[in-house]
Amino acid sequence: MTNKESTIAMYIRISSEDEDKESNSIKNQKNLLENYINSSPELSKFEVIAFVDDGYSGTNFERPAFKEMMEDIKNGTIDCVLVKDLSRFGRNYLEVGRYIEHILPSMNIRFVAINDNYDSIKNSINAEAIEIPFKNLVNDFYAKDISKKIMSAKESLMKQGKFLSSHAIYGYSKDEKDKHKLVRDTEAAIIVERIFKMYLEGIGISEIASTFNKEGILTPAKYKKKKGSTFNSPTAYEKSFWKKDAVLRLLKDERYTGKSVNGTTKVKFVGSKNHNYVAKEDYIVVSGMHEAIVSQRDFTKVMKLMGNRRTTTKTSEKQIKQKQDEHVITRVRCGGCNSILKRAGQSPRFKCRNKKVSIDNTCFDKSILVRHVESYVFEVLVKHIKNIVSINELFQSTRAKNEENRIMFEIEKEEKKLLIKKAKKLSQYEEYRKGNLDKQKYLAIKEEAEILIGMIENRILDLEKSIRSEEINAEKRVIENAKEHLDALILCKKMYDDFVEEIFIHDLDKIKIVLKNQEEYKRICKKKKK
Repeated sequence: MTNKESTIAMYIRISSEDEDKESNSIKNQKNLLENYINSSPELSKFEVIAFVDDGYSGTNFERPAFKEMMEDIKNGTIDCVLVKDLSRFGRNYLEVGRYIEHILPSMNIRFVAINDNYDSIKNSINAEAIEIPFKNLVNDFYAKDISKKIMSAKESLMKQGKFLSSHAIYGYSKDEKDKHKLVRDTEAAIIVERIFKMYLEGIGISEIASTFNKEGILTPAKYKKKKGSTFNSPTAYEKSFWKKDAVLRLLKDERYTGKSVNGTTKVKFVGSKNHNYVAKEDYIVVSGMHEAIVSQRDFTKVMKLMGNRRTTTKTSEKQIKQKQDEHVITRVRCGGCNSILKRAGQSPRFKCRNKKVSIDNTCFDKSILVRHVESYVFEVLVKHIKNIVSINELFQSTRAKNEENRIMFEIEKEEKKLLIKKAKKLSQYEEYRKGNLDKQKYLAIKEEAEILIGMIENRILDLEKSIRSEEINAEKRVIENAKEHLDALILCKKMYDDFVEEIFIHDLDKIKIVLKNQEEYKRICKKKKK
């Protein structure tokens, strides 16, 4: 790091299992890293940026601050990554090793783990580097062991009937004295009671939603925000008006009878964020855990009226998705309310389920045959695919291919230079260890060699980027997909999924198709203009 404008990234991570460990607190990690930088004459003159992931597991790299840091590294704005120890960087043995041994070195990024006494520019040829994979493996085992203990502790709380979600369900709030207990929220509970009462009186779900919209009753999400909650759900709750799904979700929630319902999903494996749905008979249900808003008798009546449907919205949504996957066209939305359109009838048609309850009347208020939509989509995709292939044929000229071959030749030449320089640097180190070279002269030779090696590595990276960049790879995938479907006679599922993000239907003659990979398509078109 000889560039005066170099930047150090301090990466700090704390997970839920670290909360009781003062040594791993964000403040203590930051102090340790800052003290290390300030005590180093080499590092203290550089700019410092802190990236903090608060409450994120080290078993995977799906962390916002980590992703932001890696994006800055790719953009060339960071030269060194500094962490307290390897476990703060990550606890997945294979992934941590891949970053330290391959990804960061290929980007010419220095990596320092203070408590592990590891510095990539000092340990690269040191025997201590052998310890790194072992430490990564220990961290991996530790993370999985902790995860198992946390899962076991959570299961114990579930069996005690404790409420474990971060936000209370609509109709309740969390007890200020016990975050694992729900207390009645009178204002919202009245609405829940009213929903059950109306349904038992024979009023349909659509009519309930429509009535609430006319009366201006806040949806669960709007109500929670009014109360100052940070609740942010991707479901229909966040819409500005009541929908059938929202009413149905409340009617199916057994927790309104005073029961706690936990264990509806399980992680696929320790450290995974993916969940599998659990059979209803395996749910962990404990009665009498909070004040009931609805009697068990009334709830049972509601379930019978619904034809004994399953009581979890998540499961029913999964069933709907499985059914949709059987069709060629999916992700078809109403141009007004943005909801997924219902597919119904012997001659299937798309309809909006919310047109009766919509408060601004912008919903698609008709129905359209699915085959008509499929025909229109196929027509649009055929033109789009032919355009991509024709542009590619113009671009893939002999001149372009020759240019790629020239670059590959340059890369090979630079890689040979790099091997020679690294071998020379290693031989000088061996001479120094044998006592044939004094320290001062060795350090001078080493610094010069590192500068030259760095220049060659940067040159190789620049050349590789010109033919192997993510942008070019993405463009190639688009072109390959287009060639695959060029001679298609009908719209198939793969063709649809390769090119269509989603569809919005505003009216019978107003259908908007949102295509995938638009940035890549624009770049392909620019090449044609050139």
